[in-house]
Amino acid sequence: MKILAASDLTARSDRALARAFLLAREHEAELRIAHVVDAELPVAFRTHAVEWAAKMLSGESEKLGAATGVKAAIDVRTGKVGADIARMSNAPDTDLIALGAQDQPPADRRSFSDTTAGRILRSSRAATLLVRNEAV
Repeated sequence: MKILAASDLTARSDRALARAFLLAREHEAELRIAHVVDAELPVAFRTHAVEWAAKMLSGESEKLGAATGVKAAIDVRTGKVGADIARMSNAPDTDLIALGAQDQPPADRRSFSDTTAGRILRSSRAATLLVRNEAV
């Protein structure tokens, strides 16, 4: 089994990462953590954002890996967030994608299908776990 955990580096993503690590341990699955930096950002900011995201995810991965015994691959890239995560989740070897769910409706009252998670769900063929609460 192969699990893809998508992170936007927020608390809701931290919950999804923690759950993905627990599932990977339970099912002896391979785990990949993905983060996409918006390709439309200015180059200098985009470069910094990629480096920072990789550093943050490495630290979180080390912490969760120490607690679960799971090693995760980290994939930080630039692109279109929803489309690239959906494309990664549609890889033939991805069985499950874990995403953080919003705790409350978006402030601009758009529907769930207009959120990044909603766009990923619409485009992904992999089973998807929306994580709202902390993993226990």
